[in-house]
Amino acid sequence: MVIIGWDSAIRLQQDFRWFMNLVFSKNAGRDRRVNPNGCPAVGTFFPTHIYSDLYGLQYLYYQGHEMSTLSITQKLPSQWWSRASIDQLNEEISNHRVILDLFSGVNPATVQGARMPYLEVNNNYFQMLIESGFSWDSSLPTQQVSPPMWPHTLDFRTPLTDECIVLGCPTLTFPGLWEFPLIDWTHPNGTICGNVPDACPHYDTEKETYEWLRVNYDRHARGNRAPFTLNLRAAWFEADLIDYGGTGARAMSRFLDELEADDSVYFVSVSQALAWMRNPTPLSTIRSFAPWLWCDADGVRKDLTLPLCTVTQATEQCVYNVTQPYWQEPQEVSYYTCAECSPEWPSPGNPRGDPRL
Repeated sequence: MVIIGWDSAIRLQQDFRWFMNLVFSKNAGRDRRVNPNGCPAVGTFFPTHIYSDLYGLQYLYYQGHEMSTLSITQKLPSQWWSRASIDQLNEEISNHRVILDLFSGVNPATVQGARMPYLEVNNNYFQMLIESGFSWDSSLPTQQVSPPMWPHTLDFRTPLTDECIVLGCPTLTFPGLWEFPLIDWTHPNGTICGNVPDACPHYDTEKETYEWLRVNYDRHARGNRAPFTLNLRAAWFEADLIDYGGTGARAMSRFLDELEADDSVYFVSVSQALAWMRNPTPLSTIRSFAPWLWCDADGVRKDLTLPLCTVTQATEQCVYNVTQPYWQEPQEVSYYTCAECSPEWPSPGNPRGDPRL
């Protein structure tokens, strides 16, 4: 199982479309990557509400990708999150489901996971996830790379607490909630860098970058078969284009082409990986595994509740002058949506964007 994730706001501008064409498509973006069961390759996106185009989120959801949440605002200072109460976190994280439902056509029941901004978790965060009906989290980093750590429940005290690198790692148990750890990557020489590619030094050549990708993947595939997570952010692609002439992109494309050609590899979302862990299915029958057969004959979701509008139908931009206590001055915030613009900017305390009383 390969899980591709994107961690940040999503705007369907040229750079993000380029990323989608590279990672989830082939032949210069003309064809989508396809799993051995016939459904297109998918990933899990961790968007914030602020700075994201809500039409863009609907477009990704329509294509079968999983929407999770990185909160509504991802506000600063980062330490606020590790001290936040259950009610405060519910407004920031659980209320994001309301926004995704109303303005992006995302079924809130499918938003099953979250990542804490800046990874500044606390016990209140995990308790809020349980009370709000989330199934999994992916916020806890680990340097346990040989063998890689498998996702696990928080029914018992997690070993990730012992290597905690942030302020408020969980000290309690949270029965029923799953943790998909952020596993650090290594260089070919064995030294550990970070759990996202842009946290590791960029190689100068396509060959070096390709070998680096293979080393990290093979540690999973040839070892204990723990899901391989490729957490991506814009910074890596931007640096690759500007400073390295796209050598990393070419290596990434070659790497993903090879994985797609392997009939034992499936590009799945976090929730799809969790479905398999709850019901392990052998490779001999995996093509009929229902949670991975999510698409119709056209390669889109079977369970859509709102039709996808066209880009031209979403060109009416919703613009707001937003004041928040953590901003020194009001900021103009905007997004595109297939729904009607709300009277006010959808916010943690007002996810529907209702007019002020």
